Amino acid sequence: FKSRYLELNNVYVDSADVTFRTYEGEDEMNLKYFIKFFKRNKPKAKQKMLINFNNLILKNSRFQLRNDNKAGQDEEGVWNYSNMIISNINCKMHNMSILGDSLHLGIDQLNCEERSGFALTDYKGDIEIFRNGLYCNHTHFTTRDGSDVDVDFGMDFERFKSFRNFNDSVFFNSILRSSYLNTKYLTYFVKSFKGMNDMVKVEATVKGPLSDMKVRNVQLQLSKNTYFCGKVDMLGLPAIEETIL
Repeated sequence: FKSRYLELNNVYVDSADVTFRTYEGEDEMNLKYFIKFFKRNKPKAKQKMLINFNNLILKNSRFQLRNDNKAGQDEEGVWNYSNMIISNINCKMHNMSILGDSLHLGIDQLNCEERSGFALTDYKGDIEIFRNGLYCNHTHFTTRDGSDVDVDFGMDFERFKSFRNFNDSVFFNSILRSSYLNTKYLTYFVKSFKGMNDMVKVEATVKGPLSDMKVRNVQLQLSKNTYFCGKVDMLGLPAIEETIL
């Protein structure tokens, strides 16, 4: 590894089970301790290691992200951000590269489901994750409830620890092209939509943190005779009952 470069042509992974967990009373995820173990007593390399996967296939796999300090009680049909379990993951990827704390990959096909009931039936796009951002460009996905979405989705943040204060410290920077969203799909993320099951045609640009979100260039159609064009400012999410429009 003197060249600090590793290339793998075809990689197949079946039934992987990965858990990233922050245990009660601790501040750091188990992954951090794992990384520290392999870094200890080693001189810092002048050049970062580059790992490249030309083709990667993931089958029948599972991923959990849990924070014992915040997990609390689950609510049926609602995504618990502090205890996410994504299962039945099947994915085909290409040109996946890892350089330091940066990750780039192209997804040709992905389907999976979260225990809340949310399910992706198909996902395609280019993903880039680095120290100050996460971007999913040229993204197209469909869900089990009939949503069909075309989006360039981005989140900017100062550092990864910003996700501990997600509502105020992670800034959305997204372009939603003409798409169809089932309001039932939104229930998994905002429980106040529970009971709704309508298909909405929408396009917009979204900027700002969840707690102070700015939605611009909105074009929305609900049924044949309900339209909205304009802009929306939302102050107070995710507490929808207390949000000011």
